[in-house]
Amino acid sequence: MRKMFKPLLCIFIALLIAFSLASIPSFTGDLILTNNSGSESGVFYISGEQTLVMNGFDLTPLGLQFPLALDAVSISVNRAVPGAPVTMVIYEEANGGSPVDATLTHQQPVSITSSGVRRIVLNEAVLINQPVIWVGFYLPVDFRFNADTSGSSVLTYWAWSA
Repeated sequence: MRKMFKPLLCIFIALLIAFSLASIPSFTGDLILTNNSGSESGVFYISGEQTLVMNGFDLTPLGLQFPLALDAVSISVNRAVPGAPVTMVIYEEANGGSPVDATLTHQQPVSITSSGVRRIVLNEAVLINQPVIWVGFYLPVDFRFNADTSGSSVLTYWAWSA
């Protein structure tokens, strides 16, 4: 019995190591999609009522393999409205052009209290299975953000209701 213990222990340790390594996700790199990459940006502001502002990104030309894991988004803030509610949303869709038929995949309340580029880490990574994603924010009145037309966003969408 004692002679069997050592080989079994070695086999057990080898299997334990193999299963541990198999559970580590592989790293494929980061991809940044942006609507604020150029020097020609302007300040946009929210007036009248809370407004949804979204940017669409077509992933098709990038030749990516799905599903993709989205783990953070950012917004370039010119002037925040501390204490006002902000909700970040992520939609995905198959055809692009308009978010009318997009599916909500994630929403998360966020706190934006100061100006600058605010990076928001998602509560959990969102798996993207469609070639077009829409990333947006429900922004309060008097909120000001920076936007330009030289980034990789294919469309900006504004709405006053869900």
